[in-house]
Parts: sequence; structure tokens; C-alpha cells
Amino acid sequence: MPLLPDTDGDAQLQFLKLAWQGVRRRLCGAQISIRQTGSEDMPTIHVEMLAGRSNDQKRALVKGLTECFTSHCGGTPASVQVVISEFGKDQWAVGGELISDRKT
Repeated sequence: MPLLPDTDGDAQLQFLKLAWQGVRRRLCGAQISIRQTGSEDMPTIHVEMLAGRSNDQKRALVKGLTECFTSHCGGTPASVQVVISEFGKDQWAVGGELISDRKT
């Protein structure tokens, strides 16, 4: 079953990107990408963010992403996979400058 009835893969991908824009705006220093693995019922959500958040914050993020995906795109919480990759400020750059080198 497609995420959006009567649409092609490009339209579905565009819908997912738009659905996550609001979430991405609230995650300072984070990037989120979604990839369907195998079937439409098993998405993998990749979150890349700066290190430093607590396990409680990450638990809340994973729960929120899962709830958001299933409420907007269907599926079951058990089918949603979330992978978090954390990076130090010396491993992330914006505008040609390491975040660790930025003045606060």
C-alpha cells in the first residue's frame, strides 16, 4: 500500500519531506532523513545530530517521530525504525566552519 494513494514514488517522497519540515525546525543541529526499507510498512528514520542530549530527550524524540510517522503515514509503531547518529562539534560544519570554532 503506498503512503499516498494514487501517487508515484516521487510524490510520496515529497510528502514525507514536507511532513518532517516542522519536526526538523524544532531539532537544533539535527538532520532527519527517511528511507523505506523493504516495504512501505517499514520506514527507517535516520537522525543526525550533535552529541549532548540525554537519554530521556532521545527517548522522547524517538517516541515523537514514531507517533508522527504513524499518524500521518499509517503503519504501526512496531514497524518504524529510528537510528540516531551523534557527532561532536568538531565533526559538524556549517557555512564552511566547524561548529566547535564558532563564537557563541
